[in-house]
Amino acid sequence: PPYIPEDNIFGVYMREFTVSDEYADKDVFINFEGVDSCFYLFVNNKFVAYSQVSHCTSEINISNFVKKGVNTLKVIVYKWCTGSYLECQDMWRMSGIFRDVFLLYRSKERISDIWVNTELSEDFSSAKLVADIKYVGDENSTYTLTSPEGKVISKGKANEKLEISIPEVSLWSDETPELYMLSLF
Repeated sequence: PPYIPEDNIFGVYMREFTVSDEYADKDVFINFEGVDSCFYLFVNNKFVAYSQVSHCTSEINISNFVKKGVNTLKVIVYKWCTGSYLECQDMWRMSGIFRDVFLLYRSKERISDIWVNTELSEDFSSAKLVADIKYVGDENSTYTLTSPEGKVISKGKANEKLEISIPEVSLWSDETPELYMLSLF
């Protein structure tokens, strides 16, 4: 430590997968839930990505590299990388793909990220829900905010900065876990 050995062993994983006609108009993502220590990803013999967050999820958009029909996936996993010593956990140093790998097919128009925060008034009688929404493609979504009793408080068109006032808010506690539901469509 902290140098990578010159003889850095690696493993090569190869697999074929098929993209059927029903998914041809979707964006394709591959999700690696755990690879130790780093990997290079190739789809149809083209370099796509490098990742070295071994104990976290790596999600990679491979839409520009796949085609309808049979595709080839190659992953080269190295035993050591520059992050190996940063992740010096009490663990066995066994390299490879140690968690699930799967494909995700997503609509080309979708919500890619959302951050929801609530702001309470000083006397805790009312609140404001603020949501920052990131879209891919068209911003054509609607929202519904439902009270803990199931009553619709607010609904309408969602935009990148959504602000909803809740006049008589029910506060959450261990004894009365009042939960509001925000749904985006």
